[in-house]
Amino acid sequence: MSTSDKSGVARLAKEIGGLYLSNDFSDVTLVIDGTDLPAHRMILSQRCPYFKTMFASRMIESMSKRIELRETPINGFKHVLKWIYTAEIEISQMDTALEVARLSNMYLLTELEKLIMKYVEEFKLNPHGTSFEMFISDKRGVAQLAEEIGELYLKEDFSDVTIVVDGTELPAHRMILSQRCPYFKTMFASSMIESTSERIELRETPINGFKSVLQWIYAGEIEFSQMDTALEVHRLSNMYQLNDLKRTTSSYISNNSNVDNFCMILNRSTSWSPDCSLIYDCLEESGAAVLTHETFLNLSKDSMKLMLEDLPDDLINVEILEAFVRWMKANPDQSEHFPDLLKLISLNSIAFGDLASLVPSELMSANVLMEVAREQQAVNANGQIKDTNFATAKCGAKVTIDNKHVFLSKRYLCEIDDDTNEVVIDLGQPVKLNTFCAYQAIGYSETSRIDISVSTDGVNWTCVVHQRSIDYNFSDYNFVERVVRFIQICGDEPLYEILELDAFAAYYE
Repeated sequence: MSTSDKSGVARLAKEIGGLYLSNDFSDVTLVIDGTDLPAHRMILSQRCPYFKTMFASRMIESMSKRIELRETPINGFKHVLKWIYTAEIEISQMDTALEVARLSNMYLLTELEKLIMKYVEEFKLNPHGTSFEMFISDKRGVAQLAEEIGELYLKEDFSDVTIVVDGTELPAHRMILSQRCPYFKTMFASSMIESTSERIELRETPINGFKSVLQWIYAGEIEFSQMDTALEVHRLSNMYQLNDLKRTTSSYISNNSNVDNFCMILNRSTSWSPDCSLIYDCLEESGAAVLTHETFLNLSKDSMKLMLEDLPDDLINVEILEAFVRWMKANPDQSEHFPDLLKLISLNSIAFGDLASLVPSELMSANVLMEVAREQQAVNANGQIKDTNFATAKCGAKVTIDNKHVFLSKRYLCEIDDDTNEVVIDLGQPVKLNTFCAYQAIGYSETSRIDISVSTDGVNWTCVVHQRSIDYNFSDYNFVERVVRFIQICGDEPLYEILELDAFAAYYE
């Protein structure tokens, strides 16, 4: 896949434009009417046929560090030079515009001459009594500027540094590397040996991945032929501080992740960054399928830890535990980490007898299993776990509607009739709470009512929320902290008309 990001191309043009009249990496001085203008042979040659011919010839100017330009007014030429560097031009006087058009012809900038003369002729036809003012930021010119700089990718022309990767020599240009990549900018501005060396060796950098990164630096575009390349480039974009490229690769990886490659991506990404965000959308949409996929058993210990920490709320704690047991059986060499990983799975609602039957004693002793379960019960009841939504299938929560019991998950709520005024949520075990959150299905109602009561035994109830009139799409309900196992929600209208049950949340803040 080839990715040519318009914002990346525009940024490339802007960063190269930042060298206009800059002494940074300047290797030639243009002298006009006694005024010195710092410039860069590479940009002049790539952007202007006049200078390209000059530097490729045997003229004295081809090697001189100072080039005097005659019959060239300083103000008009500055406009021309700015166009060469930025593909933009701004002129407020007709005479100046005509002068710049003449210079454009002189320096063989045909496109600029055409744009100016077109603007001038249109103004003459429709002056409307206004003063002349011209601003041109030509998108084609910006694209052309990026394309012309991109043509220097892996070219010897004007190369002043060689990058060595895995024994392969890649010709490069300090000016482009510095303007486009913070890593190289810092390197060249430092007192490191590499700042002046003509050869720079990069370690821990695969050649194919770096070529793709270098292509982005030079052209603002990149090609991905397979997910492996995208992952490698993503790692390198982080290493070389290329945030735009990192966003591009993140988007590609996220859009192309699926059940079949999920675990491979997670293993690769975990090796350099403990972050599941790259593929969270896939996990959100297909989490249950990921848990049962054959590649799940190939997850590294670190990947398993990261996944257990970021699993979506819609997955059920029992199916998570069953998948983890399969992983333990396939990875006996990681047995020392089994107890700590198990602690990341909510064991709420799973009776100890069922827990012991799910986790074979050869994988984990009954004593260790019981210790983990009791530790979870204690911290939940004492309010030591904050900002965790306990009203989720991941925590083992179930819903009772009209004597039907299902996990509090979108996958199961569709099996029951929600045309009811009352629902009971069983959190599976007592936990300390002080906050409920509800996404409401209606934005405003003066007549709708919601009552929320709590209980530890499902028999004796205490009302903690009594709200008449609903006027927000989202509401926080705070109450005095208490230990809760059951939550009863009642309304004077069918609940599906008042709130979104699968988005209900119960926290201790």
